[in-house]
Order: sequence, then structure tokens, then C-alpha cells
Amino acid sequence: MERILKRRLPLSPLELQHKCEQLVDKAVRPISRNDYLILSRQLVINRLASGGGDWSFDRRSAKMLVVLECGQQHIITFTLPSSHCTVQDLLRQVDIQFDESTTIDAAEHAGGSIRVVVSVGFRMKVSAQEMVAHAEEMYREMQQAAADANPAKKRKREHNGSSAEAPRRGKKHKKRRSSGKEAQGAERNGKKLKKSSQPAAPNNPQVSEPKPKAQSSILATTTTTASWSAAGADRTPEERAERSRLRRNRRWILSRDCDDDDNDEPVVLLSSSEEDDEQQAEEQQQQSAADENVHLLMYPPTGTGGLSISMKDYMCLSSGSYLNDIIIDFYLRWLKDHVISEAQRERTHIFSSFFHKRLTTLTRPINLKQTAAQKRHERVKKWTRTVDIFDKDFIIVPFNEQAHWLLAIICFPSLQGPVAMGGDDGAIKQPVILIFDSLAVTSRHRAIAILRDYLTCEYRAKNPDGQAHVFNKDNMPGHRVEVPQQENLTDCGLYLLQYVEHFFTQPIRDYRLPIAELSNWFDLLTVTKKREDIANLIQRLMDEGNPQQQQRKVLPVIEFPTLNGQLVEEQEQEEDEEEERGHQGEEKRRKT
Repeated sequence: MERILKRRLPLSPLELQHKCEQLVDKAVRPISRNDYLILSRQLVINRLASGGGDWSFDRRSAKMLVVLECGQQHIITFTLPSSHCTVQDLLRQVDIQFDESTTIDAAEHAGGSIRVVVSVGFRMKVSAQEMVAHAEEMYREMQQAAADANPAKKRKREHNGSSAEAPRRGKKHKKRRSSGKEAQGAERNGKKLKKSSQPAAPNNPQVSEPKPKAQSSILATTTTTASWSAAGADRTPEERAERSRLRRNRRWILSRDCDDDDNDEPVVLLSSSEEDDEQQAEEQQQQSAADENVHLLMYPPTGTGGLSISMKDYMCLSSGSYLNDIIIDFYLRWLKDHVISEAQRERTHIFSSFFHKRLTTLTRPINLKQTAAQKRHERVKKWTRTVDIFDKDFIIVPFNEQAHWLLAIICFPSLQGPVAMGGDDGAIKQPVILIFDSLAVTSRHRAIAILRDYLTCEYRAKNPDGQAHVFNKDNMPGHRVEVPQQENLTDCGLYLLQYVEHFFTQPIRDYRLPIAELSNWFDLLTVTKKREDIANLIQRLMDEGNPQQQQRKVLPVIEFPTLNGQLVEEQEQEEDEEEERGHQGEEKRRKT
């Protein structure tokens, strides 16, 4: 069976704990021994802090310096995704070769135009600032060597420099002509391009800069100008529209057209020695994007509000990948329909994973006199127009903070205080907000406070003529439950789903605080094989949705940490032992 090459080396528990202690306020965070997570929002915050509150920098894209072991260097400009991306994903997009044994190191450089520094094949022994300074120095030397090798361009640059002293009117007239050429070139290519503020690159931006004789390595970058003519210049309007649609559907893409008019810095791209290579790379990207958008199934298949599951959603089930919001919402819906009992189903409300994001996302307020809690509630008040959450016993709230999935369950919001369960063991139920965190390294007091404020505003909205009820620490306490913890930095979504499933299949018997320790609620294999279980569930639902289809649609084979419900390492060991026993038995028969 063919499988995808495993590229990430897992961190040991000791290394994981050490790394987690160092993650505070860092935008580039390790998720394995040779991969790093880039948090978009934190990257912008750190850049703002290093610039003294200056917002003039580009907040929609970032530059990454990649230094290879051979000495070659690349500068990549990529559009920042809404949440995060990984260094390995960026390297794959630009065809930088590496495997599971390749050493990859990354560091943040918040104070300059280059925001991330990555080394491939070795560990960085100097700071990111020193590596960026060295790269910029090499780039200036390369530009100077290229200019000296082209006397015509040098005379043109000197002429342009002398023309700067011309009368003001002539300068304006010349600028208007230049702007017209830029607009014409941008219209021909079907996109906006930035004007370069650095010395111009060679006329053909698809060829690497000439290598100086006294230089051991080159900075393989080019600077885009208005005369940039990529392989898409001759595309038809229909092809350009399709390429634009595919680009919008991707979570992130390499930036070839950062159209941020507030920033005049040049966009830096990887150079290509041949135009055919660039066309082939673009076709592969388009094909990859098209494959990711292949529709697999709709769940539920009937009714309104169905979730469309695509190939991109299925691929995030592979080993070492983060579960996205579609998979989270899909499995929670399936649990409610098929695992939770009918009696509990009527007493449970499950919010979408987008609910908390909408609740906490800043928007322009309609009423400036509203409090912060009222503004937050205003954004999501329509989410419960057909349901009264105070008639429910449990409210499930999955949410994501800094690329980490967490679970909050609001229990018994309609109760005014503790109530006996009715058994002989003295168990009680009471209003409480339970937090289930598989990577409990930070406090979640703010998340609990936001949910309390939401309950207060929602109660007032559902009971406008009744007495107001303010939820606080006394009548709605918050509690982080001791639950099984993840052993890596990518399985948080799996643990969230397993928490919900066990909450209903093996429910909490006593809600007296602190909740009895649930650290042994389930074992590692139960949550690890959930990637394979969800993939099998998607395949089964696809088969059920096409009962009369002659040709069965089969999902592609991806790598899971388990195979047939067993860890891959253990199964391989069992197969080796069985094969060894077979050899020994055959040897005995041969002797007899």
C-alpha cells in the first residue's frame, strides 16, 4: 500500500514541555523537530510591537528568507492566511526538496521587512537578524555586480539620477508617463503589481541574477516591476477568472500580486531559469487546488444547513495534520445524530466552531453606547433565534485559540444552584462552565468570562420583560477538567472530538467541584485511531449516498498513525514477529 512520505519527526514529551514554555508571544512555533507553525495574527502583532505602533507595514503578506545548506538563499513572499500555515507547506509550494530526516530550523525576525528566517539542512547558529543582514548585503552586492556588467543600464541609471534635478514640472510629467505604463502593464497581466523602491532587477525576471566571481553563493531572488511578464500574460479572460477563483479558494498561496497600495516595498519572488518550469509549476498548483475542491459528500444529505465536505477537508485527516473546522463540525453533527441518545439530543445544543470566532471577532459596532459584552452578543444574537439555550442541559462550544482547538461545555444554565441528582451517592448537578484542554499550558479565564457575558446578554434577549440575571463566578463557576493530554502539537482537534464523544458515552456522574479526575478517561489508541475512523465514516457515507452508482468512488490513500485500529508501529512489529515464527516453523519442518 502506497503512503505519503512521513516528513515530521515527533517531539518527545520532555521536548514538548520545554517548547510549550517558550511559546509565549511567538509567531513561529515548533510543532515537530523539523516543522514550524506560523501564526498570522501573532506575526502582525509582533511586527507592530517592534515598530513602535507603526501600522504602515503590509499586514496581508510576509517575507520569508530560506537558506539552504549549499549556501543558496531564497526570499519568498506569501499571503498570510486567516489563521496559520506551516513552514513545510511553504517549502513544498516552492519545490524545495526535503524529507523526514532533513533538519529544518525557523525563527521570527519581527523588526524588518523579512519576517521569518528558515534554514534547510542545518541548525541556525546565529540570530535571525544576522542572517537577514547577511542576505541583504549579498543582494546589494549582486545588484551592483549585475549593474556593472551592463554598462547600458548603468548609464540609464545615472541619467535617471541626474534627471531628478530637473524642474518640478518635468518631474511630474515624467511620473505621469511612468504611471501610465505601469497601469498598462498591470492591466495586460490582469493584476496589480507594486512599484519597486529598490534598484531594478534584470530585464528578464525569470532568469536568476548573474553570480559574481568572488561570491560563493547567490541570493536567488528577483524584484517585480511594472514590466514583469509572467507566463499568465497571454491567458484568456476565462483562464484568468478561473485562476483567480482557484486562488481565492486556497487557504494561502504564494504572493505574486500583493496589491496593498499602502506599502511600496517590492514583492520578491523565487526566480526560475526557464519559463517552462514556471508554467509547469503553475499548472501543478492549479491542479492541486482543483483536486482539493472536489466535492465528496453533503452532511446531512437532506434538509437545510448541510456541510459540504471536500477533498481538502479529507486530506487534513492525514497523520501530522490539523483538523479543520469542517471536519470538527461534521463529526459533532454525526455524534449528535447517531451516538447521543434521543433524550439527551433534545437537551443538548451544539454550536458551530465558527460561533466563538464570530463572538470574539472585532467588528464596527452599530451602537457605540453598548458595552463590550453587548457588542459581542450583537454579532451572534441571530444564531439562537430558533432555539432557547436555557431549555438545554448542555451547550457544546468548540473553539480555536492561537491554532489550538479547545472545548467548552456549559452545563445546566437554567439552574439557580446545586441540585441533587437523586441517587444515594450524594451526587449533584449545578451550573458550571467546563473547559476541556488537551494542551493545558495557559489559563482559560478569559474564555470563561466571555461565555458568562454571553449568557447574561442572551438571557436578557430571551426574557426582555423578566428580571435580569447576571452570570458570575458564584452562580456560574468555571472549571478546567483534568483530561487526557495530547503528546504532540497537531492532535488537539482529535482530542476535542473524543472529549465530546466520551462526555455522552461515559458521562460525568457528579458535578461537584472539583470534578473527579478524568485523566484516564480514554487511552492513547482510542483518540489516535480517530483519524482513520473519520476517514472510514466519510467513505461509508459516500457509499450510502450513491447506492445505485455503478462505479464506487474510492478515497485516495493517505497516511494514518493507525492501520485497522492498531498503531502502525505495533502492527509492523506483530507482522515481523509472525513472519519470524513462520520462518522458524519452516526451518523445523525442513530439519525433520
